[in-house]
Amino acid sequence: PSVSNETMVDSYQCSMPAKKVPAAVIKSSDSVFTVNVFTLTGAGRGSATYIGNGIFVSAWHVTEGSDENDTITLTKPDGTCYNCTVLAFDDVWDIVLLTTEADVKEAAVKVAQEDQGPGDYFWGAGYGASMHDNVVGVELRIFGGFYKGHCRPATQLLKGWAMFANGAIPGDSGGAVFNDKGELIGDLWGRLGNDTTFFVTNGVFRKFLIANCIEL
Repeated sequence: PSVSNETMVDSYQCSMPAKKVPAAVIKSSDSVFTVNVFTLTGAGRGSATYIGNGIFVSAWHVTEGSDENDTITLTKPDGTCYNCTVLAFDDVWDIVLLTTEADVKEAAVKVAQEDQGPGDYFWGAGYGASMHDNVVGVELRIFGGFYKGHCRPATQLLKGWAMFANGAIPGDSGGAVFNDKGELIGDLWGRLGNDTTFFVTNGVFRKFLIANCIEL
């Protein structure tokens, strides 16, 4: 995507120079990691967010095909590293929970209570290949945009994905989508063109967590 409308804000990339990234979003983004998956048949990368009790949420397509013999690590540029395994997933809505036995030092993000709607503004956070280094996992990228509507996969009647105006980049998949208060709305799925990012709605996201006995 074009990078002409991006600028640096508080050492983070921000896609809306006129709208400063809220301090609460920057604080919550400390719990966003790079997902590194290494299997016998290849490797994959994306992003994930820590939600507490040794559990991280990401996109299923980032880890799809991995099993208990494969290596899944979550890392940050400061050298932080956690080895994880898949706890649960939903292949329709593209959500996966990863768990580690290590003591996670980062604070867990708070899951938002409200759903999305017209007028809402969202912030995506992920470790995609940034405009500065073109390498996944090196720099955290925060990008914002207004709500654009709901949509659904071809196999579903429920409109379980929401959209906001801005484009994610490769490596952002599974990253966080925050509201202005720094609360986690859902995990990032992908993009359409350069100006629309898709993420699972808060309602679907919360139902998935409840179904897997994750306290909110």
